[in-house]
Amino acid sequence: MQLSEKKEVLSREELKRIKRRRARARSAVLTIFILLIFSIVGFVLLQTVLFPIETVTVTGNDTVTSAEIINASGISVGDKLFSVSQKRLNKNITVEYPYIKNVKIKYPSFKELRLEITETKDLFCYRVGTSYFTADADNKILSEVSEPPKDTILVIQNSKITPKCGYSLNLSDDFKTVTQIYALFNKENIELNTLNISNIAAVELKVKGRFVVHFGSLNDLEGKFEHLKGMLPEIDAKNGSDITGEIDLSAWSSSKREGFFKPKTLQ
Repeated sequence: MQLSEKKEVLSREELKRIKRRRARARSAVLTIFILLIFSIVGFVLLQTVLFPIETVTVTGNDTVTSAEIINASGISVGDKLFSVSQKRLNKNITVEYPYIKNVKIKYPSFKELRLEITETKDLFCYRVGTSYFTADADNKILSEVSEPPKDTILVIQNSKITPKCGYSLNLSDDFKTVTQIYALFNKENIELNTLNISNIAAVELKVKGRFVVHFGSLNDLEGKFEHLKGMLPEIDAKNGSDITGEIDLSAWSSSKREGFFKPKTLQ
């Protein structure tokens, strides 16, 4: 076979390979197009025709009744099961009922929609003028009250804030301070009653219902906390578990590890 004939054979084979590749590509494109059409049709059917809701159930709720939650959800029998928006549903219910932290949609069957509720609780209480607003660990405002509820941490600060129930309170750096200090006390299970950050250079706490603690600035915060943690049992051992007073850690530093206790009847 001459060289020219070999080239012609190779060219024919190459053309066949190109045609096969093009055919496979067209087939793949057609398959994707058909799948896309079926997906769109299926999505539309799920949203508009298939699987009407016959039953709505609620689990995990204690502070709000199931009927109230279903009413706030806007879901009705006959609505299409997969037409309910998780994001919109969650916002509607958690704003209407602030003590509900989160709502998840579950589908036990093609006729039932279940709302799984996660609730939250009061942790902080912010003083705003003459009013008080409770908030959870995520700084979501839960309620307006006439006085701080028992077992909440009273936060006194100077930030200009406008609390609104059902929405998170934006305190920027102040809230970081609140959560940072709370985390230290919570980790060691030390009762924290009041947190005064109205002067960030002279932070003041009340702990265990018996001691006012002067932290000073937030410099060496963890070191000051560790020193306080060691002082509390020593104070009780020397003075009895009913002793009250003030603990001064404002001058504490890594090079001057000093804290002072002054017995005093607290108001």
